[in-house]
Amino acid sequence: VFQAHPMAEAARRIRQAGFEGVHLGLRFTDRRYDASAPDPDYADRARDTFGQAGLKIAGLDGYVNLVHPDPAVRRKNVTALAGMLEDASRFGTNIVATESGSFHAQDRSNPMPDNLEEGWRMFLGTLKQLVKVAEAAGTVLALEPSFATFISTTDMVKRLLGEIESPCFQILWDGAHLMHASDLASTGAALETMAKTFGSKVVLAHANDVRLGEAGKTESCRAGTGELDYHAYIDQLRGLKR
Repeated sequence: VFQAHPMAEAARRIRQAGFEGVHLGLRFTDRRYDASAPDPDYADRARDTFGQAGLKIAGLDGYVNLVHPDPAVRRKNVTALAGMLEDASRFGTNIVATESGSFHAQDRSNPMPDNLEEGWRMFLGTLKQLVKVAEAAGTVLALEPSFATFISTTDMVKRLLGEIESPCFQILWDGAHLMHASDLASTGAALETMAKTFGSKVVLAHANDVRLGEAGKTESCRAGTGELDYHAYIDQLRGLKR
C-alpha cells in the first residue's frame, strides 16, 4: 500500500493514517536499498524523511531466506542481512527483522528440510554467525517465526532460545503466524503459551490474522478477517509491559 509511492509521499500517508512508527521496508518507487552495496545516503535520507514526518523507525525489514537450498543464494542472503545489521544505526534504529526461510524455496507450504537435525545444525550455524555481527554492531537481530518457515512452532522457538543466549538475538511476534490448525479452536490459549515461552524476548510485534486454508493448513489473512482472538493478543502484548 505505502511502498507504491515515493519515500516522502509514503511517509506522509503513513503519518496521515494515524501511525506513529514504521517497521521499514526499503523499496519505494523512487529508490530501493541494496543491502549488498550499503548506501549511507539512503539510510540518512530514510531517517530524515520519516523523522520529519513524525514517524519513528522501529526496525528494518531484512527478510531473506536463510536456509535457501542453493548455497550461493544462501550466502548472498546472509551477506545482505549482515550488511543491514551493520547499517541499522544510520536509519535511527537498532533492530533488523528477518525469518528463517524455507529449505524448499519454490514450495512455501513445505519449509522443512529432508533431515530435520541436519537442517537445524545448518540454520543454527547461520544464525550464530549473524548474531556475532549484531553483537559487534550493537544491533538486534529479531527473528519472526511462522508456520510458513522452518522455525514454525513455539517449541522450536523455545529450543532456539535455549541454544542462542544473546541480548542481540530477539523475537518478532506475529500472533497469527504461529497458529496451526489445532490452535484455531482456542487461539487465546495458544497466545498465552507463546507469551510464557518467549514473551521476554519480544522486541517487535506484527498484526496479521489466520484462517484455515486448503488441505487443512492455516494461512495468513488481513487483521480482523480471521480466527485470531485479538483481545487476547493485545492483552498478552500489554502484559509484556513495554
